[in-house]
Amino acid sequence: MAGNTDSLLLELNKERMDSIRIRLMLEVGDSYELSNPDSQIFYYNKAAVVAWDARARHWKYKLLYAVATRYSGVFHGGRGDFEKSMFDFKKSFNMCRNLTEESDTEAVKEGRQGLSKSLVNFAGIQYYMGDYDKAANNYLAALYMKKLLKDKKGMALCINNIGNVYLAKGQYDKALNYYQLGIDQWAAMKDTSDPVLSEEAKKGMSMGYMNLGIIQRNQNNYEEAIDYYQRSADIRIAIKDFKGLTDCYVNMGIAYKYFKEFDKALMYYDKALLVFERLGDKKGILRVMSNMGVLYIETMDYEKATDLNLKSLAIAEEIGDKQAIAHINNNLSDIYFKTEQFDKALSCAEKAHDMAAKVSSLAESTRAYYLLMEGWAGKGNYKLAYENAKQHIISNDSLKGIEKSKVVQEMETKYQSVKKQQEIDKQQLELTKKEEEIKRKEAESAFQQTLSMALFGGLLLVLLLAYFIYRGYQTKKKANVLISYKNGQLEQANTEITAQRDEIEAQRDTLDSQKNLLERIHNEQTDSIRYAKRIQKALIPSEEMLTDLLMKESRSVIADYFVYFKPRDIVSGDFFWSIKIENRLIFCVADCTGHGVPGAFMSMLGLSYLNEIAKRHNIFSASDILNELRASIVVSLRQQIDEEGKHVNEFNPAIPINRDSLHDVKDGMDICLCVLNTET
Repeated sequence: MAGNTDSLLLELNKERMDSIRIRLMLEVGDSYELSNPDSQIFYYNKAAVVAWDARARHWKYKLLYAVATRYSGVFHGGRGDFEKSMFDFKKSFNMCRNLTEESDTEAVKEGRQGLSKSLVNFAGIQYYMGDYDKAANNYLAALYMKKLLKDKKGMALCINNIGNVYLAKGQYDKALNYYQLGIDQWAAMKDTSDPVLSEEAKKGMSMGYMNLGIIQRNQNNYEEAIDYYQRSADIRIAIKDFKGLTDCYVNMGIAYKYFKEFDKALMYYDKALLVFERLGDKKGILRVMSNMGVLYIETMDYEKATDLNLKSLAIAEEIGDKQAIAHINNNLSDIYFKTEQFDKALSCAEKAHDMAAKVSSLAESTRAYYLLMEGWAGKGNYKLAYENAKQHIISNDSLKGIEKSKVVQEMETKYQSVKKQQEIDKQQLELTKKEEEIKRKEAESAFQQTLSMALFGGLLLVLLLAYFIYRGYQTKKKANVLISYKNGQLEQANTEITAQRDEIEAQRDTLDSQKNLLERIHNEQTDSIRYAKRIQKALIPSEEMLTDLLMKESRSVIADYFVYFKPRDIVSGDFFWSIKIENRLIFCVADCTGHGVPGAFMSMLGLSYLNEIAKRHNIFSASDILNELRASIVVSLRQQIDEEGKHVNEFNPAIPINRDSLHDVKDGMDICLCVLNTET
């Protein structure tokens, strides 16, 4: 480590760029963590000063200032100077908030990261100062920011810390939920390709298992606690994290203490204490020494127990750990009670109770009530012992969710018994001459008391029996009313369902009838159209007829031809036609208005008129044929009139027409017609 520090200092002296110098100062400070704390904080502060002076040059110097002040805050917090630590963390927080107002998106992102870290730092100090509500709120705020930043590692750490807060408050159900959630979060990251993140995830899982073990231990489930501690230790050993293993050592020591294997417990405590002393970790030293003090209480070595707990109390007061102060005062109260130093026991228990109330520690409050009960009982003040016993049960029920213990009943019986004995002793001292009379009166009183108790017990039994009979009757009556009401609802619902079913069946029958009618109409229409297709097919020249006309009778004038006829519907508005008259071959193709049945009607008109024009009138000019066809179509569809309002029709001219019934019909056909002289 010294060699590394020297190389960093050499590099720092050569470097001239402020941003690099600041980072080197922080690294130098880190290198002094174990060997020279004064130099460590010196370089942290020096880095902060340089960054502050350069903050106007670039936003990155603001970030470096926030980092340096946060390092300083961590330093002071680790040494129990929480006031200086909070002061530094606030400076870091304010600078990070300033970064979020920069125009550079990278600066905004770094600022948010810094804010989330500062919130975690605030919460950590508040936790150690016993302000658990503020600590929980800051951890939750940090968790929200970590989630926005998609920082899964940061989220897992915040979740675990929230569990720590609820553990300290004695709210084990909430603590257990957060610890398990944290383990799941870490487990999702342990198989990542990043080896550093993978190792951190495994450490996080180890920490979660250890915390679950602490909860089980606090609820007296010691076997489950040891199982969780062992899981945690196995992970630490696998990744060779011996510093993290110290926490496992401490908790294993506690577990073995409960199993009365004190040698193993001391072995684990000694291992942990050695590491904490090398690190200068006062909180760790406090933790181990406090637990060793408890172990010596168990082994009834009260001299060593007192010495260790007094040393632990001094450290706790030095670093301001209120939770530890309450816990150690409870330990001292227990020692003084066992050594029958009842005044000291009561004094320490009162201090523990007051401090536990300040930090809202239900577990320590519960224990303090119990120790106060024992202390007052030891001094013979059973009334105050009884009052504290009641408070102990109320607090204990809230802490562990168990049934009320028999402590109050035992203390009340003891109190009544002692009180009665004192009265008897007093009567005996005052009435020694009337001993026989007193005995007689006592006998009569005992008999009357027994008789009264018997009568009272019988009456109480009758009343209880009557009460249960009446309650059963009322319950049955309510149940019958409810059943009747439910039956009525079921009958009503059944009636409605039946009516709906009948209506649905009627609608179904109607739909089936309409469906059958539509199918029948459809089939009839389809059959008619198919028959129309046969008629249309009969009018259109067949393939054999075309072959005869175009190749044989026309002397192979048209050697190559083809017909592509693909109606869109069953019948078509398109047609082709051919005929040979004398030495004239007439053929055409036509596209009539419309498709399907309307088009088919038009095509049949066209075919009929073409056959009539060609055969009856012997017209061989294509234009004349088309004019005749047009005239016939126009007459048929009433499409054209002359100037006098008469039809133009070569075959039936001058037929009058009513103009009022005339419609501007646009029906017709597009036709291509050819007349071929097969000889010339």
